[in-house]
Amino acid sequence: MLMKNKVLSSFIMILVLALISIYVYYDQTTLKEAPLGHFNHAVYDSAKDLYDDVELVVLANVTSESKAVIIEGEYLDGYSLTEVNVEHVIKNDGESLSNQDSITIIEPAFTMENKFPSVGKTQYYSEDYRKAAPGASYLLFLNWDENKEAYWVHALHQGKFNVDQSDLKEMAVQEHNEQFKALKADVIQTYFNTIELE
Repeated sequence: MLMKNKVLSSFIMILVLALISIYVYYDQTTLKEAPLGHFNHAVYDSAKDLYDDVELVVLANVTSESKAVIIEGEYLDGYSLTEVNVEHVIKNDGESLSNQDSITIIEPAFTMENKFPSVGKTQYYSEDYRKAAPGASYLLFLNWDENKEAYWVHALHQGKFNVDQSDLKEMAVQEHNEQFKALKADVIQTYFNTIELE
């Protein structure tokens, strides 16, 4: 009888540990996505119009250094501060900036831990903007924010264009957003294809 109880206790302990391990695994690997809503912003039909409305245009590689900033209030809101490495400066109406400099961009997307009993994290995004993928290269159209001392990605998803085809989420946006698809083609043709990288 004592042996049976020990075996049963051991089995229950193993089962509990297995369930905890499964929960922890899913909590660390599950990433859900949720929209924040729609926002008023300019809609661009041409790369030149977009270019004219920003002070900085760069080709940059995104690092894994990113921090979510959650804004407490009646509605859920926030953004991410993401570090990028500048590969090429195309336009700069602000302070001096050179290739290989790092800058911080403000992305209209952020990630939050889900509260128990939900597992994992949820990445919130504004309209068709998806968070820049670490290691990917983008043409970024940016404006300086004095208060945050960083550069806003201009006009949500219209200010960030993946140029190395590694951002699958952006590619999915192109499939359903014809305006963005046409603008991206114009941006790539006008600015990316003319860059001569050292």
